[in-house]
Amino acid sequence: MRLAGVLFAVCTLVSNCLALQARDAHLAFPNSGKRGIMIGKIDSNTQEMQKPLVIDNSTGEIDFSFAIEARDRPSQVALLLGLPERDLEVVMEPKVTEHGELIMYKFKIDQSTVPKALLYFAQAEEQPLTASVILAKPENHKNNVLASPFKIRVDLDEAVEYRRPARYGAKPEIIHEFNPEPKTAPWKLVQFFIILIALATFGLVIAWMSSGALNFNSVPTNFNVVYLLFFILSIIGFEYIFVRYYAGTSIFDTLFAVLYLAIPSLWLGTKFLRNFGETI
Repeated sequence: MRLAGVLFAVCTLVSNCLALQARDAHLAFPNSGKRGIMIGKIDSNTQEMQKPLVIDNSTGEIDFSFAIEARDRPSQVALLLGLPERDLEVVMEPKVTEHGELIMYKFKIDQSTVPKALLYFAQAEEQPLTASVILAKPENHKNNVLASPFKIRVDLDEAVEYRRPARYGAKPEIIHEFNPEPKTAPWKLVQFFIILIALATFGLVIAWMSSGALNFNSVPTNFNVVYLLFFILSIIGFEYIFVRYYAGTSIFDTLFAVLYLAIPSLWLGTKFLRNFGETI
């Protein structure tokens, strides 16, 4: 029995030696005139302070510092501040200075740099912010430290304004509006085709005159004049249909109009061209 007790005491002593811990933990309130608070040692058994600290208009900054022996220097040292029950915390990195065999870590908790979300929920739900210290080594994970030595109550005169980001809620429907289809052809393109048609018509008339096909002797007489007039009117009709198409008439209305005009134009135009061909 005595041997078992001795072994238990030795194991406890070894475990305490291997466990990570911070010493001389201290809280300070710069520019407020308040006295600092000595916490002392921080390890896995550290208890939370009975009264939370207060961030108000006069105390907008809190300095939290502690020391760790150089031989026990952890790989990770951080301070978590937030509301763990809401999974809302921010990680604070320390300012590190070395003094001989001690390494000093100092965290600055400034009201102006604390995220608005933390201040808003702490004030709206009247819940204090929890400060948690992390001391960790990868090769000694069983003796890592996660302790909450104190809490901070937000007591500001004015309400903290905070708007939740849009990614936390349903986003509005994305509706793409296509540009309307042009109702008319581009004016420069229309001008180009007008000039092209005018030149082609002028060249056709010159070709007819030079070949002798267009003269007063070859003008149709009698009933053939009707065929000539209808032939000219059918050409004008087709031009009018295409002008209406470029002005915005649908392709289906254009095809129906061409079909109705093409049937009589094909018959009467053929008769005119046959009779006109005999006179030239």
